[in-house]
Amino acid sequence: MTRRVLITIVLASALFSCAPSGNFQQFVKASEVDFLGRYAFPIDFTDSLSRYDISVLTRIDSTPEKFSSAGDMRFSARFVSPEGKIYLLDEFVIPFESYTSSSTFTRDYVFPLLRGTRPVENGEWMLYISPEGKCPDGFRGLGIIIEKDSLWERTN
Repeated sequence: MTRRVLITIVLASALFSCAPSGNFQQFVKASEVDFLGRYAFPIDFTDSLSRYDISVLTRIDSTPEKFSSAGDMRFSARFVSPEGKIYLLDEFVIPFESYTSSSTFTRDYVFPLLRGTRPVENGEWMLYISPEGKCPDGFRGLGIIIEKDSLWERTN
């Protein structure tokens, strides 16, 4: 009997430890943009009981002299639903001095794009982010961080 309980506990632990996390990150290098110059990110919005926070991240590697002369970074974003509907976001700006970490030759940025979003359609969406203008020298690409806040997890 003790052996069965032990096996059940081990199997249950393995099952729950392999459950997917509510967080997702993806990074697209500047050299890997699509033919329209967009950064493309597939997003899984299949969980209808969740809200999602989406942040944009980037890294810039440059010299201190070039950092001192760089300006804000401007982008436009559009979501494409599973049914092909397009949802445009207002242009967003990542202020150049708003870096979250830095060293002499590197600056990292994390910018909150959307908070508490519930998609109007469940399924696989696409997020396209396009630079508006020239990116600073040393711009390495764009990434996204998606944090899922499950209603189920909040109530249990």
